[in-house]
Amino acid sequence: MISTLLTTVLALGSGIPETGTILYLKHSNAVVQRVTGSDLSHVAMVIQIADQPWVYEATPAEVRRVAFARYLQEISLLNQSRGTKIQVFAMRPQVALTTNQIQTIRAYMDVQLGRRYSVAAYVRGRNGDGIHCAELLATALDRAGVRDYEQRHRLSPVGFVNHAQSVYRKAARLDLPVVQPETDWCDQQWDWWLGMIAWCQWAWDEAWSFSW
Repeated sequence: MISTLLTTVLALGSGIPETGTILYLKHSNAVVQRVTGSDLSHVAMVIQIADQPWVYEATPAEVRRVAFARYLQEISLLNQSRGTKIQVFAMRPQVALTTNQIQTIRAYMDVQLGRRYSVAAYVRGRNGDGIHCAELLATALDRAGVRDYEQRHRLSPVGFVNHAQSVYRKAARLDLPVVQPETDWCDQQWDWWLGMIAWCQWAWDEAWSFSW
């Protein structure tokens, strides 16, 4: 974990990513890339909790929170079985967020934990009960007064990042840690099947939502 954070410090120039830092991924989702016409396919946000960075993101099947170091390790493990590797970039705010802005972002994100991930609102052009990655971050920044966003449910990841560039610094690519699988082959296969079952359940629920 320490080596992962050190790599991040060197990439960002100084300090651990602060609350409000945007992470975006390239080449992480072929479907999103085809629909949006961009290789920028996912966004997430760093929030400091007790001086430790955590990542909040909306991803199938729900909004989740994971330790920043663990997040990079997960992507590194995914890349081991991929041809085109996922790339991670970080954008820091041009101006440090105020205490009130930080509290507003944290409060909103915490309430969203466990909320169902859905792209139905993006496709249908109207708000729904689910939420997608760009919508989650845009709403947090809008509520905190960092950046105004309209029609947040209609934002793609690349659209969100393009709007954020006016108040964020130039993105820095992060080096991913070299990690070894934590489980043996059988456990990895079991985890894969559990993940596939969860994904299929989400896909079924998502498809059902389009019928209403």
